[in-house]
Amino acid sequence: NDENDLTVCWTGDGGTYDIGMAALSGAAERNENIIYICYDNEIYGNTGGQRSSATPRWVKTSTTVEGKPEPKKDMMAIMAAHRVPYAATLSVAHRDDFLRKIRTAQKTRGFRFLLMLSPCPTGWKSEAADSVDLVGTAVNCGLFPLYEVFDGRRYRVNARPNGTPLDDYISRQRRYRSETLDLDAMRQDIDAQWAYLNTMARTFPAREDE
Repeated sequence: NDENDLTVCWTGDGGTYDIGMAALSGAAERNENIIYICYDNEIYGNTGGQRSSATPRWVKTSTTVEGKPEPKKDMMAIMAAHRVPYAATLSVAHRDDFLRKIRTAQKTRGFRFLLMLSPCPTGWKSEAADSVDLVGTAVNCGLFPLYEVFDGRRYRVNARPNGTPLDDYISRQRRYRSETLDLDAMRQDIDAQWAYLNTMARTFPAREDE
């Protein structure tokens, strides 16, 4: 209970979504005083580019050469189910929102979970110089929503899609297997996610002081 007992944890999607899930769940359930940052590049980037459960559907990896058939695991929903004090998604392309959420995490006591989408040029088959803009495009086309969840119950949406075509995001990477990629199904998944977030934010809104 010491004020100086804060731990900051920085880990990837493999160590969060998969290998470290048990330890993460235990720490969240105990409400340990931790700021946990998941650097999500949607792949096992350090060990050969294998799929993780953070890998999106239709993405080619060294272990899903035909494209991954399963959808990406919803870690934000899992952390919200733990009723942690604060969970949020981060975009390096949205600087002010990014910094505000870091400050919110710093002033919050207990377990804080921050999910940051982070392109891996090698695994994504994208240009390194495009990385920040790719994250911004993921937000703008609705694929990576920016939002916060307080105590697992109260929701706030921070940025909404601005009409950017989904193909603007897909076409700048070569990790999606074109033979199996179904853009209509992907758009339906995005619409379903937004319908859920909008319902939660409308029904259980964050307080003005949060």
